[in-house]
Amino acid sequence: MSAKEPVQEFFSIGDVCAITDLKPHVLRYWESQFR
Repeated sequence: MSAKEPVQEFFSIGDVCAITDLKPHVLRYWESQFR
């Protein structure tokens, strides 16, 4: 049985970049367009 990672409510932009393999400027652009 494997231990589950704790669920995060929020992620830093660095974490999201690592997970999605996107550059920070791309995420920030999307954030500005889809608020």
